[in-house]
Amino acid sequence: MGIATPRARFEAIAIGTFLALKEKPQLDPHKVKVNDWLESTEFQDVTGSDGANAISRLSGRINFVRKHLLGVAR
Repeated sequence: MGIATPRARFEAIAIGTFLALKEKPQLDPHKVKVNDWLESTEFQDVTGSDGANAISRLSGRINFVRKHLLGVAR
């Protein structure tokens, strides 16, 4: 059996990546160091289950991924 990925993390990565690629189609995923922020406490916080279906939480975690992929995160 494989490793389970919580739905909130999956949707954040999937939709955030889609939006980043839509904004910057030439984005090279091999040049983005995702482990630094993917394993961060901040990412864990935005993808936590507390209020996971609230629009602000959904938007926040999707935009977290998009901004980090585009290199515009704070």
